[in-house]
Amino acid sequence: MDAMVTLGIILYSAGMFYIWWPWYIRRQFLKRPDKDLQVEWLIDADKIRAHTGLGGSEVAWKLYVKVVQTPAGFLFYIQPELYHWLPREGFVSEEDVLRLAELAKSNATKFARIK
Repeated sequence: MDAMVTLGIILYSAGMFYIWWPWYIRRQFLKRPDKDLQVEWLIDADKIRAHTGLGGSEVAWKLYVKVVQTPAGFLFYIQPELYHWLPREGFVSEEDVLRLAELAKSNATKFARIK
């Protein structure tokens, strides 16, 4: 009987985590003042700049622990589990995508390409 109670608690906890947690995260995101802001990225060989209507940042390539190019865009990791997403459709041209890939390959601490 004790094993059944323990199993029930484990299953209930897992269910709550997989159902409640995503709902909670989405709800919290909808409360953020920056949820619908467009971000303008200016990237060169020295720095990466990001600007919105609420503020901006300017950082060196060394801040990012990894940059990953995917078919849909780029992931700029500022921590192993936290990244900035630059979608491919946000680029003006395919040349800009290729230029960023070359900059990332040359300047990022670690660069990877996923096909």
